[in-house]
Amino acid sequence: MTRTIKCEIGERFDLCWMAMHLGRNLLLNDAQGRQSRDERRKDVAIVRAFKAASDEAPKEADLLQTGDKQRAMRPGAVVELQQPELDRLIACVDRVPWTTGKIELVEDTLDWLNASDKTDRALKGLEGGRP
Repeated sequence: MTRTIKCEIGERFDLCWMAMHLGRNLLLNDAQGRQSRDERRKDVAIVRAFKAASDEAPKEADLLQTGDKQRAMRPGAVVELQQPELDRLIACVDRVPWTTGKIELVEDTLDWLNASDKTDRALKGLEGGRP
């Protein structure tokens, strides 16, 4: 099942992008550095989906010294993730020990992610991208 996240420019996109970096590292640390290939593929799919819907932000510094630049959402862009990828993104958002100033945004973002549109491509004859 494909989940479509209708992103708006601003804080929710930024929070998800940051959580993908911070939360992923914390989850990896929790697993004592072990990550299955399946988990790594989910992470790559999430990063690619977010990069496809955004442009590199004009900021000079990298994102929290991760080596990846901050991204700026394109107006009207949509991020499509398979359900396991969305579950992984939610786990990343949930794993970060956010500051008190961010907790309201975090909960709103988690609700927003959970409410993303569900599309069963198989029912529409689009399984594997073919009509």
